[in-house]
Formats: sequence, C-alpha cells, structure tokens
Amino acid sequence: MSVDHRFDILLEPIEIGPVTARNRFYQVPHCNGMGYRDPTALAHMRGVKAEGGWAVVCTEQVELHYSSEITPYIELRLWDDRDIPTVARMADKIHEHGALARWRDDGVGHHWTRPMPIAGETDVLTPDDLMEGRMPGGERVLVWDDDHYYMGGVLAELLAANGFDTIYATPASEASTWTRNTMEQFFIQTRLLEKGVRIETFRNLDRIAQGTATLSCVHTGGTEIMPVDAVVLVTSRAPVDGLAVELAARQAAWADAGIESVETIGDACAPATIAHAVYAGRRYAEELDGPEDTGDSLPFRRELTELADD
Repeated sequence: MSVDHRFDILLEPIEIGPVTARNRFYQVPHCNGMGYRDPTALAHMRGVKAEGGWAVVCTEQVELHYSSEITPYIELRLWDDRDIPTVARMADKIHEHGALARWRDDGVGHHWTRPMPIAGETDVLTPDDLMEGRMPGGERVLVWDDDHYYMGGVLAELLAANGFDTIYATPASEASTWTRNTMEQFFIQTRLLEKGVRIETFRNLDRIAQGTATLSCVHTGGTEIMPVDAVVLVTSRAPVDGLAVELAARQAAWADAGIESVETIGDACAPATIAHAVYAGRRYAEELDGPEDTGDSLPFRRELTELADD
C-alpha cells in the first residue's frame, strides 16, 4: 500500500508545556451520556480512544456540587470524595496507553504572562500531578489559583482531606470566583472552610523558592514570605496548536492537497470551559461552506415576531 507522506507530520511528537504528546491527534471534549451512572463503560470508552492512537484525550463537563445537577442529562460528578474513584478510573484507562493532557507548570495565567521565578529544586505540582496520584512532599502546601474556576478549590479540598496543612491563595476576592456564574461559589468556599483550608484572597504569587513562596497584595504590593513545603499551580492550560501552526506554514501546498482553508477552533485556539469548546465545534459546523463572516452578520436566519397592522 502506498503512503501519502504529506500527512507524516500528524504522527510526529509535539511538546505541550512540560510533556510531549506522541502524535498530533487531539480528541475534543465529548459528553456521551454515561457519566457517573456508567463509570466502567465510560472509563473503557476513553481508554479505547487512547489505545486507538489519540495522544490527547479531553473528557467532558463535570458537576462539582449537587446544585449544578442537570438531570435528566448524565455527566461526570465531583460532588465529594466518593466521586474521585470514578474520575480516577477514567484517567487511569487513558494513561495506560500514553495519552495525555497537561496544565502549565510555569505559573503563566491571568497574572503572569511569562514564566514566573521558580527555584530549580522547589516541589511544584500541577492539577495533572495530583490527579495522577502524586502528592506533595512535606506537610504544608500552597494552592495558588489564578484560573478562578472549580479546579483550585477541588484540589485544595483534596489536599486538606489527605491531611495536608493547606493554604489556598488567589488574586480574586474569594475562592473559585468564576463559579458564581454556575451558582457554586458559596458551596465551594463553605467546603474549603469546613475542611480547614486557610483562604488568602487578593494575593499574587511573586516567586517560589526552596521552602518558601512570596505572596503580594494586589492592592498595596506589600509582600509576605510564606514557609511552604510544596506549591500547586492552578493557572492556565496551553493550546495544542502545533498542527495548525505547521499547516499555516505550508499554505502553499494546500491547493495540491485539496485544502481550501484551515481554521483553529476550541481549545486549540484558546483553552476554556468544555461548554466553549462544544459551542466552537457546533458553530464551525453550522458556518462551514457558508458566506465569509465579516463579524457583523449572523450566519443563520432569525425569526422576528411583529404585531399585525390590524
């Protein structure tokens, strides 16, 4: 069988933050109706995708509190510690075959637009490390949340439940502040306080050194050197856009391959919530082969109701 070498690049590894994906195939978010109700089937379904060759397997939306339940629709849940084994089982099945997805470990997020100062020997972890079962060394852990959605609060609660002296710090005015949009913030902060987590608000993370983390007030700039054994950075995710970048560089060859255009959407364009990624895919499908969007016109018809003259 002949091989079309134009697509060899798809099988080449690509660096994503601190790790290397084995190829350029990225499975976009995919809710499937199994969720918390069919955890074994869900884990094997994700595992089959990884086994089939996808280097990065994105999963689905996760409920963090009973107030976000969307019955009769079924999705994953992380209401409390009893739900962790279900999500861990799915992650284990994906990782059995070498698939991956990673958070940044250099602090880049809302506050830091470039990698922050981090001493080489410091124990710095990401959400992926904790979800893979790697726990911090020592007893006192700082979780710095510059993501502001659910992840920072979930990990702080997890660490506290495992006996760590946990400090949750954020530049925002409250824990997991974006979850006000999902009506979960009150419950998340309540859980953290009940677990004994110390919450430090309006705090930027200036630097991480061996055994210490330097925090500063977002208003006054005043600093505080805090003794810690480890730091968990919950900041941002880097887009997996290597394929799009390389395709753009080979635009001269598009016509020979029958390609008219290449557009980057969803997390490959800008990582966000699963809802944003799903919407981006749906919108692209609706607008495919339509007229060029100038940014002012709607790509669909809208029904406008008017009162009759009589």
